[in-house]
Amino acid sequence: MKCRSCGKPAKKYTISRGGAEVAVELCEKCYRRLYGKENPTAEQESGLECSACGTTYEDFRRTGLVGCAECYNAFRKEITTMLGYIQHSARHVGKVPEGAGERYDDLRSLIAQEDKLREELDLAERAGEKQKAAELRQRLGAVAQKLRRTDL
Repeated sequence: MKCRSCGKPAKKYTISRGGAEVAVELCEKCYRRLYGKENPTAEQESGLECSACGTTYEDFRRTGLVGCAECYNAFRKEITTMLGYIQHSARHVGKVPEGAGERYDDLRSLIAQEDKLREELDLAERAGEKQKAAELRQRLGAVAQKLRRTDL
């Protein structure tokens, strides 16, 4: 079993989130970083704080609650990582909105393309293929721009 964060050998931990028990596979170091209380002020010292409401990442970790909508931007990386552990994905794959029709299919296609490009980029960066990684970043930027312009 490998750590879902860093790929090192891992153990299965059971955590309680929102009244439900969730199993996560993490190495000890990543588990302590996300859920441990070894150094409770480390996140505050690193400057992870919402500029709009003052909520710190430590507050979010402790309570599971954000203070305002801007917290999602301030803690985007941490929240996305945490969702990956809890739900095995940070993307919502729920029902199709009523009346979305063909535009929705186009949007789903762009999202799938973006996911594939991100995976390819990650592999290229790990392999040290700088030229290919640069091309993939450019293609990923074009897809991201299309996604921003798509109105549903």
